[in-house]
Amino acid sequence: MYKYIFLISLLIITSCSISSIPLTVTRPADIDVPNNIKNVLVLNRSLPSKGNQAENILDGILSGETIGLDKYGSEECVLGFEKTISSQPDHISRFNILSIDYTTQNLFKGTGTSELPKPIKWKKIEKLKKTYDFDGLIVLETFDSKSRIINAGVVERVFKIKGKKTKKKLIEAVLEIEVEAGWRIYDFMNKNIVDQNIFTDKKGFSSTAVTFDLAKNKLPQKRDAILTTGQFAGTQYAARIAPKIEKVTRTYYTKVKKHKSIKKDFKTASHLFKNKNITAAAEIWNNYTNHNDINVASKACFNMSVCAELKNKYKLAINWIEKSIKFNADVRAIRYLEKLKFRIKELERVEQQLKD
Repeated sequence: MYKYIFLISLLIITSCSISSIPLTVTRPADIDVPNNIKNVLVLNRSLPSKGNQAENILDGILSGETIGLDKYGSEECVLGFEKTISSQPDHISRFNILSIDYTTQNLFKGTGTSELPKPIKWKKIEKLKKTYDFDGLIVLETFDSKSRIINAGVVERVFKIKGKKTKKKLIEAVLEIEVEAGWRIYDFMNKNIVDQNIFTDKKGFSSTAVTFDLAKNKLPQKRDAILTTGQFAGTQYAARIAPKIEKVTRTYYTKVKKHKSIKKDFKTASHLFKNKNITAAAEIWNNYTNHNDINVASKACFNMSVCAELKNKYKLAINWIEKSIKFNADVRAIRYLEKLKFRIKELERVEQQLKD
């Protein structure tokens, strides 16, 4: 019993001696697209051709899905993709999406089901090239949605009634939408398909009420849910083929044990660091990177490593964290070293993906 109390107390003390700071990082695309593909046409080929329309209607009836919703969902999927690509910051802008007229878009039809159609013939692409100066085509080849409503059971919610918090047990209904989107990327110069994948993306929409039927009636319309999930699937594919910006956090030490004067300096440096005055904070922590107390030295070196990363000096960051580990090889420092090495590999891949 006392052992557990001690461990909990130790965790509380440790957690109070660290803080975190947000950091914006650039992640590489999951899929490497050749650098020669810059100007692209985005086509929606998921809609059925005349020969496949009857089969598409039958498929909708058998699956229980509302006929025609996938058409709108696929349009939102393409829109979500284009918006994500077009809104990228200039320094990671990967593709330039060319405008395409409705008549041209209407020439490209597929199966209208989850089954991938045969690739577009290169002769047809060559004809298209006479009108549009593209390097490649990014094509939504298939789009298929499935939905179900489930009873998620009893959940507890807190309400304010006359200023007092009151707990109430309710029934939760969840509308689950699953979208399968099949994409191909056509490399015109090399007459090659560089990516062909069907991805599954899901979204859940929930509501609560005193009964399941009431909760179910409060759920969004299936059409709206499919449109939202379709757009989400498009943004996901954009993130798979182009570098993206993400926010992460990095921890740093705000306190040290013993040493009143050093505690005060760490507190001052932490305040500066939190307010993005990285250089001033680093100047203070640097004074203790060779302190004879290894606990102080390791934490100072750890913090210097974080400062270096925030300045995008990754090799310097690794030097500092390795020095921290030499003083005290704790788990936090070892994990941070792994993160830094991984970040360097990511940045090398980003650079390669953005190379002209």
